[in-house]
Amino acid sequence: MADIQYKFDDRYPYGPKGKAPWITLNGKDYADSQLIIEFLGKEFRKDFCNSLSKEEKAVSRAMQIMAEEHVLFGLGWWRFVVDRCESMSVLMELSFFEYLFMKSLIKKIRKSLWLQGFGRHNDNEKIEIIRKDIEAISNYLGTKKFLNGDIPCETDCSLFGMLSQFVWGAPGSPFESMVKNDYPNLLQYCYRMKEKFWPDWEQ
Repeated sequence: MADIQYKFDDRYPYGPKGKAPWITLNGKDYADSQLIIEFLGKEFRKDFCNSLSKEEKAVSRAMQIMAEEHVLFGLGWWRFVVDRCESMSVLMELSFFEYLFMKSLIKKIRKSLWLQGFGRHNDNEKIEIIRKDIEAISNYLGTKKFLNGDIPCETDCSLFGMLSQFVWGAPGSPFESMVKNDYPNLLQYCYRMKEKFWPDWEQ
């Protein structure tokens, strides 16, 4: 999207803040996706939302925060608490030691969800909370190609990053069913993003 050259390195999955994604540039590490985007924008003089109005930027920021700081809890709950990393271990073809590492995170994720508050809801309440978020994204997207029209922006990356997990990374989850069956415009949106930015997805 920004035409910034990069090299993917999967040797160290978690960065200096214990989170992913993270990057290294000129020997220095940077963590947190939003801070990385802002840093790269300044470093390479890129404006990832230059085509948006102030109102569109405001809505985009709200959507991005909802995805990264709210919908994420639903994904974490399903992946680590309900599925206990079983689907992910198959999809990612994890080694035995990688599998054990992911399993070791279950208790930590469960505790984090409880402290945040999401983990205190019953399962039906959790599903309904995330359904409303997914529906909000679907309603705002409508029939547009991307979140704000024909040109994708950085928020599309955040939304795709989350929605794609439901489409391809959470088999059997209620969220997979929602996106594929109840909100077809989001499924089509995921395929558009995939085809535009990852033509080598299957390789």
